Amino acid sequence: MPLVMYIHYVYIIQRGALALLVSTNRAMREPLGCGASEKQQLHVSFCTCRKELELLTTAEGAGWIYRRFMTEQGLKSNAGFVYSTLIAFCLALVIMSLVSCHDVNCLPDSHFTDDGCLKEEPDSSMILTMPSEVKFFLEASGSMNGLYRPGCQTEFRDDVYQIVSYYLSDKDLVYTLCSDNGKSGYQMSLREFASAIKTQGFPTMGTTSITDMIETVISNIDTLKNQVGVLISDMKFDPNGKDDIAYQLGMYTTKVSHITSESKLAFSLVAATTKYYDNQGGVVADKSPYYFLIMGKPENVAKVRDDISTMLMVNNNYVENIETGMNYGGPKYELEKVRNCMKMGKQPTFTDVDADSPCRIKLILYLDNYRWLMSSEEAIRSTFECKMIHGSKVDIDSIKVDSLYKDSENNLKRSIKASIYMSISDFQADCDVLEWTFNPCKIDGAVGDFNLFYGANSWKEFNKTYSIENFLQGLFRAAHLSTCSKKPNYVLISTH
Repeated sequence: MPLVMYIHYVYIIQRGALALLVSTNRAMREPLGCGASEKQQLHVSFCTCRKELELLTTAEGAGWIYRRFMTEQGLKSNAGFVYSTLIAFCLALVIMSLVSCHDVNCLPDSHFTDDGCLKEEPDSSMILTMPSEVKFFLEASGSMNGLYRPGCQTEFRDDVYQIVSYYLSDKDLVYTLCSDNGKSGYQMSLREFASAIKTQGFPTMGTTSITDMIETVISNIDTLKNQVGVLISDMKFDPNGKDDIAYQLGMYTTKVSHITSESKLAFSLVAATTKYYDNQGGVVADKSPYYFLIMGKPENVAKVRDDISTMLMVNNNYVENIETGMNYGGPKYELEKVRNCMKMGKQPTFTDVDADSPCRIKLILYLDNYRWLMSSEEAIRSTFECKMIHGSKVDIDSIKVDSLYKDSENNLKRSIKASIYMSISDFQADCDVLEWTFNPCKIDGAVGDFNLFYGANSWKEFNKTYSIENFLQGLFRAAHLSTCSKKPNYVLISTH
């Protein structure tokens, strides 16, 4: 057999050893401290043992080939020398292959370790928390008569009773605000409230002040005990007299701003609609707006906002919610591979990318913490930004939003997630880093469908809300606005 044939066999054996070692190196290159699973640990152990076995087999195979060659050539006396030389040659090639293997973070980029682990954890997100107690305060002024009208069934009656009874037990009290400009009223048990809201209606009297009612609610909740207050009202400002109405509305806006700023609380306003009846029992408006103003600590307010809005949504009476004073923190998210890449454990790192083809990944944003306007694709596109740090190209292919309002046991529970599909291409190096941010605070003051109720010239326009735009202006003129993490998030994309 010619010598060149024997050398060819040695080359094949060496290539097999290199392929095995590259595979083993890929399996081992994610440190166990970066979140490798138990399955990955077992795989690493298996590959390590197999590597040793294959090296031995390779050396023995190479020796067999050269012993046969030397025998045929009658050079047995030199076999030992050639055999030793061949083993050294193979081992040198193996060592060279290991040394030449590149790190996952081949740039290197400062946000990741050499083996692809994120150095600094992203900011944590706000956790929605059920409050220890929810206190309800119902406005019972003259403008609310059409909602409480005895003998007239309204969506208001059904929704308010469902929401109040969801949180309260028989021993808890419901408060009404109907005198002294809304600073006082009367209280009733849940049983008494059920009778009043379903059949009898409430005694309504005089006028109330929105700002006085808000101050009353604030003074009656203890946020250190995780209590939340909810004012149920039509939110209609009643100017005293007919003179200087523009001035009075301006002062109303300023006072709303002052109260909400000084309280240091989070506020969420949830809008709903109902029928409104006149004195003769006729329907004046099919979609008359009313509101739930929720006050307390951010994580408690967000939880109650979700619960109330979900119940209204299921009953087809929900319109919109808006909020301020929240502390959202960073976004809660996950990453998944789609095409031309491998996800490295729990790290924001994708490997084994073929640089000649686009790498496609999916970013899943969990939106439960945020106001419901954020569940639209338009809102996500206006608050989400991404770029490649080192010159590659990234495109947002599509955004898909999935919404659920009940869990597997048919209990009310909102779950919203947005899947953002992105393609990375035109690699300028073997690695690049995707930087992305999500800042819902950019549209904090967007009114959404609240503008359906703008433009009323009198509190007697029952399909709109007189002065609601002034209230919202005051709410977002306050110094205590919502905050979001501005810290960027990073994803390593590597061809190694």
